[in-house]
Amino acid sequence: MGRPAVKRLTRMVEEKDSFWREQIAEHGDKLPILNENLPVKYWHRGFAARALGAIGTNAASSIPALEKMSAESDKILAQAAQAALVLVRGESMDKLLADYLNYSDHTNSTKAFGMLMALGPYAEDTIPALLGELQSTNDRIRIRVVLTLQTVGVESQACVSAMTNLLDDPNRTIRYSAAHALANSGPLAKDAIPMVIRLLDDQDNHCRSTALIFLHFVVTSNEFAPYRNAVQQMTNDPDESVRDWSKIVLEEK
Repeated sequence: MGRPAVKRLTRMVEEKDSFWREQIAEHGDKLPILNENLPVKYWHRGFAARALGAIGTNAASSIPALEKMSAESDKILAQAAQAALVLVRGESMDKLLADYLNYSDHTNSTKAFGMLMALGPYAEDTIPALLGELQSTNDRIRIRVVLTLQTVGVESQACVSAMTNLLDDPNRTIRYSAAHALANSGPLAKDAIPMVIRLLDDQDNHCRSTALIFLHFVVTSNEFAPYRNAVQQMTNDPDESVRDWSKIVLEEK
């Protein structure tokens, strides 16, 4: 859509809600009719920043507005603008990756971690290095890598293979985080179905519920029949989250 789209999206980034509109939004659950008739600009601003990032360097005219938004106190909006700026400026991922891997600098490493997750597949150039970090003997590093790949690696077959191999990891957090990453990959992760199904019997409730989430997002209704009985039995699971997800999957499929 070119320049007109960039101009309109930039205006959306700049359009803040008034103080009183923000107060109304905080109590929207009590008075939903207010939110229905007075739309909040908050989420529109975040989505507009993402759209500008997707346009990339052709949205260079939006840089001043994004820079202003990136300095706001709201962390969600600020991060959306910061991620968009990386793409609009055409910045290399090398510096971001170096900060991420510098575990001795906790502040910058954590910031880079959040930024990579916000960039998602746009940061695919970092995937080889991230996959290499899965060889670490430090479970905290491995968990963070898997969490990062939940967004960065959703379009990567190499990441699907790596996450599939982690489904029987001794660390329960890695198992369910890997299953979640595969769920995010959608149809690309269909080959992982037999491995994920094993998690339906996992002793950890997070693993069981994440396996159900995977079924919800990856397995179609036509493919669901072999798993229906197992999911039906999980409606009596001792864990509430597992029970809830089993009902959602059954209703959906």
